[in-house]
Amino acid sequence: MIAGTSLYYTQKFSNNQFIVRSRIKTNATGDTPLNYTSEEEDERVRRDKTNEFDFYLEYQTKNFTYFRYQVSIDLVAHNGTYHELYTHFPIYNIKDGLFLLGAFASAGVGDLKHNEYLYGEGAAGNSINNVEYGLTIRSPKVIDMFWPTFRVSRFQIIDEKNQNASFVKEKSGVNAEALMAFKIW
Repeated sequence: MIAGTSLYYTQKFSNNQFIVRSRIKTNATGDTPLNYTSEEEDERVRRDKTNEFDFYLEYQTKNFTYFRYQVSIDLVAHNGTYHELYTHFPIYNIKDGLFLLGAFASAGVGDLKHNEYLYGEGAAGNSINNVEYGLTIRSPKVIDMFWPTFRVSRFQIIDEKNQNASFVKEKSGVNAEALMAFKIW
């Protein structure tokens, strides 16, 4: 599957409960925000363009509880590695997955190369570098659990060294995302 600048491969096992997914993401550091902010464009941190390879191991129960382990490897700019654990628990389910409200949480660990690339000089190595939690709306009956259709989250950079690294301007915040999908044929 092609989504944006990424190429995905997905293989499902054991009645679709176990999923192995991989992704090659080109231009992983693109800087074209969807909305305008008060930040001046010439003040933004400029990172070297890079490509990434991501590997996901996923498990989904019949009631839509979902667990995911991710490892990401940079292929061009820094060759660093990032690991993430993610979990999603259903709260309210309409029509067996047509509309699924759920809560999620994730935590990531980056090595020194990854953290310096992302947070700048002075970042910590091999540390938990971020956590995120919030609510999602998914539609697993029609769209893969991997893709929430709406998400509101609170995120935070962890580890004092990462928080005070040279690129960091905000240590925590709130994020909202919406995904629209439609069938082509």
